Amino acid sequence: MRSRFFRAGFLCLSAACGPGVTLELPRLTDEGLDPLLRVHAERALAACERGEEGALLELAKLYESNNQIHLALAAYDLCLARPPEEVGVKTVELHFHRGRVLAELERAEEAERAFAQAIALGDAYAPSFWRRAQ
Repeated sequence: MRSRFFRAGFLCLSAACGPGVTLELPRLTDEGLDPLLRVHAERALAACERGEEGALLELAKLYESNNQIHLALAAYDLCLARPPEEVGVKTVELHFHRGRVLAELERAEEAERAFAQAIALGDAYAPSFWRRAQ
């Protein structure tokens, strides 16, 4: 039952996010990738589809740690569209992670805005101050 509600809510939130946020879970497309990465990604995607708490964040981290940066950015954007209690991390940390990914993609202005957003949330999340100064 939760899975149906998750999908419906996911689509509604995704549609409300505006341009630049993908409507579907980001998936690997390159068949030449490490088979172990593919296995872990499929497990993480299945957990997301079941609506498991924190699964979308884990998917984003999996993509980021395996240099699938565009997929990581899409997953972090989707995390920001979900309530923090479903994602399993504070919004300030999501903005920080999103900023790091944007910086890696050499999208400096967007990264700066993401770090500024994290700082503006008032949690005094120290890594955001440090990355913003770089």
